[in-house]
Amino acid sequence: MHPELNRTPPQIDTADWTEITIEYGRENLRVRVPPNCTTLSMKEIPFIADTRKAVEEALSRPIGSPPLEAIIRTKGKPPAELKAAVTVSDITRPVPYAGEGGILRPLLERLEAAGIPRKNIVIIVGNGMHRPSTAAERVEMFGDRIVQDYAVIDHDCEDGPSLTFI
Repeated sequence: MHPELNRTPPQIDTADWTEITIEYGRENLRVRVPPNCTTLSMKEIPFIADTRKAVEEALSRPIGSPPLEAIIRTKGKPPAELKAAVTVSDITRPVPYAGEGGILRPLLERLEAAGIPRKNIVIIVGNGMHRPSTAAERVEMFGDRIVQDYAVIDHDCEDGPSLTFI
C-alpha cells in the first residue's frame, strides 16, 4: 500500500454535510458530501412494457449506423468465418442483460441469424480497473443459458500483451 494511504486524514467537521445514496452493483452506498456539492442523477425514464420488442427495433434501426446484418455483409468474408465480440458492463452496473426481457439475448440471436456461429461470439466483461467477475456473478448478470452457450471472458487492463491500442 502506498505510504500516504496509511496516514490519518485531518479531522473535518461534517455536521452540515448531506448524506446521499449511490447505487453500486446490487448494493447502495451511503456517503456524506459537503453542502456546496452538486448531486447529479439520471433523469427518470419511462418504463418499457416490451423490452425485447424495443431492443429488436433498436437493432433494426440503429442511430448513425447501418444494422448489424449490413455491417457483417461488408466484411469481405462469409459470416461463418467472422468473429464477434460483445462488450458488456460488469456487476457494478445495473444493466438488464439476463432473462427473456434482457437486452443481451436479442443481440446474440441477431448475430447468429446473420450467420456468425455461436462458437465465434465472445462476451467481454468490461471491468475497467475492477476485479474479474465470478462464475456466480456471470450467471446473475447474463443467466444460465448465456453463460453455458457463449464464451465469456473478463477484460484485464493490466494484461498488456492481450491489449491492442487503437
